[in-house]
Amino acid sequence: SYTVDKTVAYEELVRSRYIHAAREKGLVKPFEVSISMHIYAYYPIPKSTSKKNAEAMRVGEILPTKKPDWDNIAKIVCDALNGLAYKDDAQITCGAVYKAYTVGAGYLHVSISEF
Repeated sequence: SYTVDKTVAYEELVRSRYIHAAREKGLVKPFEVSISMHIYAYYPIPKSTSKKNAEAMRVGEILPTKKPDWDNIAKIVCDALNGLAYKDDAQITCGAVYKAYTVGAGYLHVSISEF
């Protein structure tokens, strides 16, 4: 199997951000129980968007229907954190991916908890 270089780089970014956040919270070992994962993917509002649509995007009336697909977002995050945040992604028994727009730069927010 072959993983595209961009995907490898993004997985490494997700891992490094997780390591930093985990250290701040005092998490030292992977979860060993069933877990819940919620992923929030925030996209920047395109500069070419009209003021009316930009406001609708900002308040969540218009949501992103663009790539990547929600399942691809979940896959890259789950694969990146496998063996780090949890022993195996089979432990994820509940999860969701939310896509929305944000003012400024896009970003991901990942929430993991025991389920």
